[in-house]
Amino acid sequence: MLDLPNDQDAERSVLGAVMLDERALTAVGSLSPADFWEPRHRVIFEAMQALDGRGSAIDTVTLADQLRSAGNLDVAGGLSYVAALNVVTATAATAAHHARIVGRLAIRRRVIDVARRTLALAANEEIGTEDLVCGLQREALEAAGSGEGERISSARELAKEASMQIEAMHERPEDVRGVSTGLVDFDRMTGGLQKGELVIVAARPSMGKTAWCLNIATNAAMHDTVAAVFSLEMSRRALGMRLISSEARISGSRLRAGRVGDDEWEQVAHATSRLSNAPLWVDDSPSPSVFDLRVGCRRIQAKARRPLGLVIVDYLQLVRAGRAESREQAVGEVTRGLKALAKDLDAPVVALSQLSRAVEKREDKRPMLSDLRESGSIEQEADVVVFIHREDYYDSSAPRGLAAIIVAKQRNGPTGVIRAAWHEEF
Repeated sequence: MLDLPNDQDAERSVLGAVMLDERALTAVGSLSPADFWEPRHRVIFEAMQALDGRGSAIDTVTLADQLRSAGNLDVAGGLSYVAALNVVTATAATAAHHARIVGRLAIRRRVIDVARRTLALAANEEIGTEDLVCGLQREALEAAGSGEGERISSARELAKEASMQIEAMHERPEDVRGVSTGLVDFDRMTGGLQKGELVIVAARPSMGKTAWCLNIATNAAMHDTVAAVFSLEMSRRALGMRLISSEARISGSRLRAGRVGDDEWEQVAHATSRLSNAPLWVDDSPSPSVFDLRVGCRRIQAKARRPLGLVIVDYLQLVRAGRAESREQAVGEVTRGLKALAKDLDAPVVALSQLSRAVEKREDKRPMLSDLRESGSIEQEADVVVFIHREDYYDSSAPRGLAAIIVAKQRNGPTGVIRAAWHEEF
């Protein structure tokens, strides 16, 4: 039997600190009773939380009384063990350090438990491989925890942070606050792509959503922002060809056929050099889950040796979800996962999305929020929703080479339409 990781000295230090100074309970607030390995420590910490919740003092007498009323005094080791915690040398500062040790070891035990159960389930051939893998991914994320306790901020902290941000923006009013897309009018309307936000870029096929998002990723990387592109539909070779075509301004169809003029090789070499030095990373793993995307982001950050500044997922409907009763629920799970990923990375996540065929049935082909495929959760979770529309796709008499970038939703800013040039050959 594997000896599960634990540190009872650290656990006693946490409990002793709370006995000596009730303020220590705030310092170890991220812990729960289940994080303690020793059963008596679990019930003692639970009793401490109950006393604190009632505003009662925490000492040997009140703690023993609380344990007795809950029927847990014997489980806690009796009055002698509770009283002995009073002599544990600890402070609020050391308690916080020891609490982190207790928390880390609790996570390790949960991961080991998940692994054990997965081994047992893997031997059961009645369970499908897809269900097994998705279940493992979900439980592994739950075991690792979300770290939500570290996100708690007081109104004073929020006000101070907001004040500093306003002051910085006032000193540089023309600067793009987020990641620049390269489209000046779009950046002016949105302030760029903002940290922690989920941006949905939606369009019917062949409207140019992949092309524009590759432009965004390239522009960000050229300005030294680490950018990751998860291409679920196109291979990395195809993406590489599109990047060279766009950067070199040479027709993609001619590049793929190898028809490069003698005077164009310098353009290809220059584009290759610029892209080679840009912190742009591509992952073309087929049908990943949100968990796989998280792992991919961590790997890219490790390779880049600095945080990601932009993540692009092409496209949302190809991200694999766990078992769901309907397609709408599956897309909702993925969308919520991508929003959580943006917050955890503190970087914008841009997810491309398909539109329903309802657009084709209307006389006015301009997309609207209700056209989002499985639209409810996408529209709700997204901070920004952008549509790409080209009139010449439907009307041959319309001016060619123009695209409308429609900001249909922006949680923290205006909506509107930006006109952009569309170079189909690149």
